[in-house]
Amino acid sequence: MVLDLKIEDRVEFLGWISDHNKNVIFQKSKIFCLPSYAEGFPMSILDAWSYALPIISSPVGGIPDVAIHKENMMLFNPGNIYELQTVIEELMKNENLQKKLSKSSLKFSNDIFSIDKLHIQWNNLYEDLIKY
Repeated sequence: MVLDLKIEDRVEFLGWISDHNKNVIFQKSKIFCLPSYAEGFPMSILDAWSYALPIISSPVGGIPDVAIHKENMMLFNPGNIYELQTVIEELMKNENLQKKLSKSSLKFSNDIFSIDKLHIQWNNLYEDLIKY
């Protein structure tokens, strides 16, 4: 399909990425897209937030617990490739939306899902459990 659409200069399928390669790819990326049918709460989204990337995802697993379409990420229904195309095009064409979602990603990474804040929450939870 990439060849048919003549977009091979803009699309690269990398397979499984880890370690140093992951950092390099996230740093080069402009948008992170996770078209999934099932997830818990994906680490890949947490990673993408830490790089301040605008997120496109299907609302599955734990994602709907934090996702607000066009506020902190772009959403599309699992398997709906036309919806996916629409949100990708909209995000690519709208620099203001990219910046808004990028700021939201950084906020998630630095506030809600920061390791320091999560550590405090876990510690408080364990302290509460010990009381009983």
